[in-house]
Amino acid sequence: DLASLEALASRGTAGGPRPGEVVAQTHRDLKRVEAEFGPVLVGASRLGWVPRYGADLAAVPRLVRMGVLLSGAGERVLEPLQPLLDARRDVGGEVVVASLEDARPRLEEALDVIRRARGVRESIPAEALSPQLARAVARLDGMLPLAEDGLRAALALPELLGAEEPRTYLVLLQNEDELRPTGGFISSVARVRVDRGRVVGLSFEDSYGVDDFSEAYPSPPPPLREIMGTELWVFRDSNWSPHFPTAARQAAALYQLTYDVEVDGVIAVDQDVVERLVGAVEPLRVEGYPEPVTRENVIAAMRETWAPDEEELTREWWRQRKDFMGRLLTSAVVKLQEDAGEVRWSGLAQGLLEALEERHAFVTLLDDSAAEATIEEAGWDGGLRRAEGDYLMVVDANLGFNKVNPLIDERMSYAVDLSDPQRPQASLVLGHSHQGAETGAPCLHESRYGLTYEAMMERCYWDYVRVYGPGGSELVEGTRHPIPADLLVTGRSRSGEVEVVGEEVGKAVFGSFFVLPPGEKTETRLSYALPSGVVEHDGGTWRYHLLVQKQGGADARPLEVTVTLPEGARVIETTPSPAGRQGGQVSFDTALRTDRELEIHFTR
Repeated sequence: DLASLEALASRGTAGGPRPGEVVAQTHRDLKRVEAEFGPVLVGASRLGWVPRYGADLAAVPRLVRMGVLLSGAGERVLEPLQPLLDARRDVGGEVVVASLEDARPRLEEALDVIRRARGVRESIPAEALSPQLARAVARLDGMLPLAEDGLRAALALPELLGAEEPRTYLVLLQNEDELRPTGGFISSVARVRVDRGRVVGLSFEDSYGVDDFSEAYPSPPPPLREIMGTELWVFRDSNWSPHFPTAARQAAALYQLTYDVEVDGVIAVDQDVVERLVGAVEPLRVEGYPEPVTRENVIAAMRETWAPDEEELTREWWRQRKDFMGRLLTSAVVKLQEDAGEVRWSGLAQGLLEALEERHAFVTLLDDSAAEATIEEAGWDGGLRRAEGDYLMVVDANLGFNKVNPLIDERMSYAVDLSDPQRPQASLVLGHSHQGAETGAPCLHESRYGLTYEAMMERCYWDYVRVYGPGGSELVEGTRHPIPADLLVTGRSRSGEVEVVGEEVGKAVFGSFFVLPPGEKTETRLSYALPSGVVEHDGGTWRYHLLVQKQGGADARPLEVTVTLPEGARVIETTPSPAGRQGGQVSFDTALRTDRELEIHFTR
């Protein structure tokens, strides 16, 4: 049955069985297995002692139960959406919205069933299974979050797409080559109006064009003023907070200083999302560009069309340098609405869900709507998450008027000392390395353009980095990065001391600033005392939990975590499996492609 479904997914359903029929038959078969072999399954659960295959045998009843639950969830999804699958070549936004509205009760049931299946999965110790079965369970682990996210999206989409009334969104196009707190410098903004799944209004604008200086703008955050010399807080710098709900409201407020328009929500996307969108609609014909645009060449096309044609930077070039993005977006929307049969809808849906999960896209609603809770629960609102225990987020902000971030490698090493659980200590080491060619040229901190996009990348890195920890954390010491006056456009030197910025959304915030020339590297070390509440004590068991959030738009940064346990501690369980254990230390080695959670249960 699985092979049949995979074949249907790859070649389509024309001329073959319907996916819903295959899943329904699978569900019936698995229910019969569970019913007819009930006593055998119960007996298998007691065979964990059997050499080599004991863990597999003991897991059989729960694996069968998961199969029953998940095939049942699939049946609930596919049955009401089958007309949508049958009409996929003629599908449009209106059809999608209507189908999802009708299917809502069954989709809610399916989401509940998948959550129950996830609970069963958590009771299976995958590390004890045989390699073949462990690989199958690992594959399922990759699919379950995607299925859950897909159902959340399906439940939220009708409202987001204007099922009840038209809705207006600001779409912030962020450029992660100039990394900012929520994913990148706000290069452009699109205003999109949707009504029952159709785009009924679309305008695109350079972020610099939004400003109306006849209005009263607020003062910018201190680093923008003190490092970049910014005098007013304008729209393009509105995403200073890494908590996207805060940044979204600031963006909407600054946008509305110029435009008298009601905004229902703010969406942020970066170049990763542009690539995924183009990949679903490619090849795409874009006015003024000589060849079809595909996922493989879209970034190169954006950079190529950005560069001036002449040996000087003219006013005309400045006005037109981002026109390609507006034409690209318009072409994609037209194809989605007018040529739906040529769109790879499943690839688009999966790509957008992955972009949300990997924090390349955020959605924040500004009104009080039912979809808001769904988006927040899924973590798609880009907010700083509440954490039970320890918390870490590292946020870089490129304040150098350049596009240097593709050449910056960053590594994070976090050590927590729980020798005294009532006085936990944290030590963070951030390593930044500039992969550009060393030239020996002086670092010039000024707003200037080069004749190519690549010239904007081959410059020094001015990075204001913030570290977010649990509320109540107290800085002990940090690396100084003294900055002489001639390295800043403001002409004012900086002592380089690590700053205690304050608190945001219940998190303690520390800030540091450095300048990194091409070909060089630097380390920033911070030591701080954690609040005692990061370690929970229940009877004779202790629990340490760490949530590490990924910065929006950032690459998958390597992360090492080392936890030193109290003397005489005995580890009961860790999630995930550690990279190493030596003496009283437990270490984890991962990469921040998404947010990560680590947990250690121990006794003393």
